[in-house]
Amino acid sequence: SREFIEAQYRSKAEAFVKYHEKILAENGSNGHYFGSKTTYMDIALFAFITGIRQPGENAIEGCADYFSKRNAPGLNKVYETVQTSSIAALYVATL
Repeated sequence: SREFIEAQYRSKAEAFVKYHEKILAENGSNGHYFGSKTTYMDIALFAFITGIRQPGENAIEGCADYFSKRNAPGLNKVYETVQTSSIAALYVATL
């Protein structure tokens, strides 16, 4: 049922944010997963957040809220870093 799917999404989204925020904090919340250079992981997260922010017609209401600046500051720092990165500029332009 839709209610079950929404509950599963909320559970997984909360766990995802908690796990990734911890990893990013361990790296100094500097806008990167590893070190201080843009890596594939940073770009993959950028693509993921971009997709979350462009939901389709059957999207779960409030699904992007879990990934907001308020709820996921580290994830958003990575997003903003990749968005302005010269190394990722060509990729970002295709989205």
